[in-house]
Amino acid sequence: MTRILMLLLAGLVATLPTAVRAEDPAPPKPTVRVFQDLIAAVADSLFAAPGVSGNTSVRIALEPAAHAWYLETAVHAAARAHGLAPRETSAVRYDARVGVEHIGVTYEDARRTWMFGGQIMDRAVRLAGTVKLVDRETGTILVSRTFVTMERDTVSVVGCESLESPGIPATHAVAPPAGAFSSLVEPLVLIGSVAVAVYLLFSVRN
Repeated sequence: MTRILMLLLAGLVATLPTAVRAEDPAPPKPTVRVFQDLIAAVADSLFAAPGVSGNTSVRIALEPAAHAWYLETAVHAAARAHGLAPRETSAVRYDARVGVEHIGVTYEDARRTWMFGGQIMDRAVRLAGTVKLVDRETGTILVSRTFVTMERDTVSVVGCESLESPGIPATHAVAPPAGAFSSLVEPLVLIGSVAVAVYLLFSVRN
């Protein structure tokens, strides 16, 4: 009887998925850094538009101001990468406007890596808005469009607060409820319950 019970428990444990661990995985980026990477890609596409000449200047307006202070450095860097020098004066070749209409992060699908593993969840960082680029020399609107961009990755439930910035509300989100097992105790309770059920089954039959 004891032997049968042990074999059944061993079979249950054997069916548990094996935890997969990457070789020195890179830690997830802070959410504000993801925002900066996303806006940098948008700005890179803007300044790479046909008709844009390098070795000149550009005036950049990033709106609203609530987001500009932590995003504008990435936009300026993208301009410089295309040979454009950001200037505050109106005596510039190009006028660029980047309007952020939506910016935020959500956490989804909380789960365990395996039955006894740590809790993880998906992080979705979204950015949407409009861009416009005008050649002041000719009055030509070179770019005028909307954009929607997103980056998804997987983060630890325990470490999600370290990815948020205290002074930037857009980096904060509420973690979803835990998956099938909210604590390490619950898998043990499940295994114990199965063991008791098997024991009672054989006891009744005997």
